[in-house]
Amino acid sequence: MPAYEYDCMACAMRYTKVRSMNEEDPGYKCDTCNKDLVRVYSNVGVTFNGSGFYKTDNRKV
Repeated sequence: MPAYEYDCMACAMRYTKVRSMNEEDPGYKCDTCNKDLVRVYSNVGVTFNGSGFYKTDNRKV
């Protein structure tokens, strides 16, 4: 199951919650101040391997 990160905008706490991709967001609350948590969308690393991803792949030599 994937892990999702949530931030509390009131006290700046960050939480990681593990839940199914099919499960709806249950509306988590902060353990410290009991305010609503906001889901954080993080950057992911992408690596392109193989032919077709570089400008020199189709250039005639």
